[in-house]
Amino acid sequence: MTGISHDQMHDTGLVQFNCTGTAVGKMRTELAVEMVCPFRETFQLASDEGPFHGGDASAPSPFALFAPPQLEIPCLLGNPGLTEARDAASGDGAGKSG
Repeated sequence: MTGISHDQMHDTGLVQFNCTGTAVGKMRTELAVEMVCPFRETFQLASDEGPFHGGDASAPSPFALFAPPQLEIPCLLGNPGLTEARDAASGDGAGKSG
């Protein structure tokens, strides 16, 4: 990951990713991902369906890559209810009131 200070980040909340996917194998897709804003970072991802859907299960299923961000994004956006629930679940007591 690229180290970046808070002062180097843009004032707006713009986040931009560019992604190129290539179908390889039966159901496998390999992705070249580049985050271009607020800073540059590149990485590779792959997904593959399991045998039930005709793939080889050589990588996580597309749903496995899709689901985790759906849980994290509300916390990143500062949803206090979800942030408190996450803190409470971690056992640090930060989500407790009173």
